[in-house]
Amino acid sequence: MAFHHTQKAFRTILDALSFPGKINQLDKSKNDMEPFDSRTALVCETLLDSEVTFHVVEEGQSFAHILRVFTGSHLTDLDKADYVIIPEQTSVDRVVDSLSVVKIGNLVNPHKSATIIFEVGSLLKGYHYELIGPGIKTKNELHCTIHPEIIEKRREINAEYPLGIDFILIDSQGNVVGIPRTTQITEVM
Repeated sequence: MAFHHTQKAFRTILDALSFPGKINQLDKSKNDMEPFDSRTALVCETLLDSEVTFHVVEEGQSFAHILRVFTGSHLTDLDKADYVIIPEQTSVDRVVDSLSVVKIGNLVNPHKSATIIFEVGSLLKGYHYELIGPGIKTKNELHCTIHPEIIEKRREINAEYPLGIDFILIDSQGNVVGIPRTTQITEVM
């Protein structure tokens, strides 16, 4: 039964990354992975396994232990992690500093970059952003609580395509949005 649950979540995450800015809805995890939000837990259960590594920004040992137990994935340093999980309560400065050291791939292996699993307060209100790029007909708009300094840091990191990072944004209402490295995102004033 859990397999079907993560299969559905995988299709939802894939749809979110295929159509940047489209708000998709995630179910709650069937496992209690406190202190993670239930939807963040489901994304981690779906994407992390024994073949990948992870790092939790602002983590305590309990975060890492919980993820290892439920996913079989391996904890590593921030600059080596395949997946970086950023809890909602993480400060803007800490997020920007963390993004400065995540792996962005190289020209031979651009896919060897980090995917950022990012908890945000809301994907329905907050700052106003415009998204353009593959998977978007003309432009998409996104209102979310992710701070513009973080978006600017992402833009700097992703400036030399195909190098860069992908974002998976999750809010506590179960909304998920994918922002792959190919998507340009700018704040609308």
